[in-house]
Formats: sequence, C-alpha cells, structure tokens
Amino acid sequence: MTVATHPSMPVSAFLDAHPGIDRFELLLPDLSGIARGKRLRRAGLRSAAAQGLPLPSSIFASRASGESVGKSGLVWEVGDKDLRCHLIPESLVRMPWAPRPSAQALLRMLDEDGTPFFADPRTVLEAVLARYAARDWTPVVALELEFFLIAKPGGKHRAPKPADAPLTGQPQTKTQVYGFEELAEFDVVLGAIEDACRTQGVPAGAASAEYAPSQFEINLNHVDDAVLAADHAFLLKRIIKGVATAHGMAATFMAKPFAEESGSGMHMHFSILDGQGRNIMAEAEGEDPLSNPLLRHAVGGLAAGLRDHAAILAPTANAYRRFGTGSYAPVTTSWGFNNRTVAFRIPDGDARARRIEHRVPGADTNPHLVAASVLAAALDGIERRLDPPPASEGNAYETPGRDIPETWGEALRAFETSSLIEAAFGARFQALFHAVKDEERRVFDAEITPREWEWYLTTI
Repeated sequence: MTVATHPSMPVSAFLDAHPGIDRFELLLPDLSGIARGKRLRRAGLRSAAAQGLPLPSSIFASRASGESVGKSGLVWEVGDKDLRCHLIPESLVRMPWAPRPSAQALLRMLDEDGTPFFADPRTVLEAVLARYAARDWTPVVALELEFFLIAKPGGKHRAPKPADAPLTGQPQTKTQVYGFEELAEFDVVLGAIEDACRTQGVPAGAASAEYAPSQFEINLNHVDDAVLAADHAFLLKRIIKGVATAHGMAATFMAKPFAEESGSGMHMHFSILDGQGRNIMAEAEGEDPLSNPLLRHAVGGLAAGLRDHAAILAPTANAYRRFGTGSYAPVTTSWGFNNRTVAFRIPDGDARARRIEHRVPGADTNPHLVAASVLAAALDGIERRLDPPPASEGNAYETPGRDIPETWGEALRAFETSSLIEAAFGARFQALFHAVKDEERRVFDAEITPREWEWYLTTI
C-alpha cells in the first residue's frame, strides 16, 4: 500500500512559486467522468480560492455529448442555477504538456446550504465511505487504466486508426502483450506521461503493452483514500490525453474503439483495513486464499449487485461491445484465485495484501462512481453475509449464461428499479443518473447508422 496525497501547497504559495503561470483550469468531473469547469487568470484563481467558483448544477445533467438533460431536475425546474464550487487547493498542480504555462486544480460542488451537493460523484463516493468509517474500516484502492493511442480523428463518422509510433513512423500492426518493443516504439509519449504523473503527484506504477496494437495499460499504486484513488484515475486520463495531443496524436478511453481488437477496461483493486491497520480480507497463514468469510461475502455482494450496478460499470452504448467470450472482459459473476477470465479476481501474492480485482468496469467510466459502486456492493455482501457462486478454475468463459446485461437499455432498466442502488446512493441520485443516461441512450438509438443505409436502403 502507498499512502499518497495531492501535492500540497497553498494557492498563494503556488502562485509565488510559479510567477510565469497565468492560465488555470478548474476541473469538475461530470457523471461520465468528463472534465468540465472554467479557465481563469491569476486574479480569478485567487477569487475562486477565497470565495468559491459559481458553476451551474446542470453540469451533472450533461450527456457525454455535452447537452443538458431537461428531465434531470437540474435544468429548467431550478432555473439552471449556479452553485458554489470549492477549490481543493492541494490539487493545484502544473500541466507540463500544455503549450502555454498552465496549472489545474480540482473542484467540488456545494449545495446552497454549504453541504456537499448530492450529484457530485465525489459526494456519492464519500457517502459510501462513511458507511465503512462507521465500522472503523478503510478501503485501500488502486485503479488500472487501459487506453489506445490513435491518430487524430480526421472528421465526423470516420473510423479511428492507430497512431504512428514515434520511433518507427508507422502504426503498430501486431499484438505483443507485455512486449518491450511495443513500449519502446511509444517511449517518448509514455515517458512524457510518466513525467507528468510525477509532476502532478499521480502515483503511476507499471506500464505495459496490452492485447492490441497501440493499446497500453498504466497501473496506479494503492492508496488508503478511495476518493484520492479516484482523483488519481481522473487525473491520469487527463494527463494521457494531454500528452498524446502534445505529441500529435490522440488517446481514447472508449471501451471498444476497434471491433476486431480487445477493449479497454478500468480494473479496480481493493482491500479493507480495520482500525488497527489489518487487512480483513487476509486469510490465516497456510489457509486457502479464498477461505476468508469477509472476502467471500464481499465477492457475494459484487456478484449479487452486478446487474444493478452495470449501468455505472458500463455507462455507454459502446461499453456493451467490450463484453464477450475470450475478450478478457467478463460476462458472468465468476470469481477465483489468480484467474484473469473471471469477473472478480483474487490476485496471487502475500496474504497480508490480499485483495479483490473487479474486472468489469470499462475505461469509459467515471472513476469516482465506479469506486462507489464497487465498494457499496462489497459492503452490502458483507452486511448481508451473501455467499458467492462457486469459484471458477480454468476458463470461466465456459460457465453457461450471462450476468452482464446484453444492452445499455437493459442495464438502465435494472438500475432504475433497483432497491440496492437506492440504498447505496439514494433515490435522488438514482433518478438523476438514470434520467441523464437514459436520454443519452435514446438519442443514440434514434440515429440511423451508415450500416442501416448500406443494408436496407435499396435492398429491402
């Protein structure tokens, strides 16, 4: 476990230390994990630090495409009002990839009475963590992010293409998972990402070539603050995108950008410490790693809640293309020891570091909501002493059936009516998330695709 924090420096001290910076981006992740906010000059940053920054609460009613959802209850009914956003001063850091000297900081939205706003994903996660704190428990969390480096999109409706590798000037055409040559071909980009992570205090660990050309994974170190772990994942996405742009390419966290290649996930690792710092998921010396009742109940909760939580773990139409047999994206509530074909993997290693890896979430998710979802489901299993299904050995894709919803619409219907979701996040957030994502789905489904014209326009 690594205990990490945002780089800590008061706003005034940061400004004194960086007199050449006069561009500051203040960021708030929306329900899709997209960074929204404002760009300010130095005087504006001082004002925001002292008085807060007004932003419309309808930020949390935004579809991924950017439009506000009127049925969310955060637009017309409230006059599209502003709420104050509180600057998190310890998150103020330089943006080394920016073409002009720039810095950024995170925000959190407060309600009119000064309490955390219910729709802010940070607030949702904090409410789940309060239930752990009531037991004197602390989740230890790390996230892994997969992504593709692609050529800059050439226009609307054009299929993505892998980026040219800086070392060779050519796109990668073969899969060499964990290959070093594949890392070396993009070393100038991956090295710049590593440097930016160091500058911003994002604890990036291992980097690896993944199961498709120009696909990579960066692991984040475990921290004993789940909100901070989610911040790290949000910031890592921004770093990767910014560095890729600075190198003349783009990065995508789309779950399945290439039909013929593997998709991109955001795997979440977590364990739980008690008040004495002991891992409650660890087995006794010499015992089966799957024998600990609390670990088993946590997996039981993850399994029981998978369909209900799927709309958060797979929040786009494209996300459901990622799931499939042999895809390394699980489709059942399988679990097991040292097995990457399952949904809930118990990695090998020292029992004192025993943890669960949730392999379902896609890279296209909001990391704060994923952490809230996973931790809420695990705690539900522990509280209700739910038993998991039989552990899988070998190929879990041979397990019959499918527990992941087939479609986005099916997942949203399960989310909308779920008593588990209401208990975990509250009815108000449940209704908001469903309203925003269901309208996004309806708009997506209403578009007539080129494939439909190709197949049906003159042949039917």
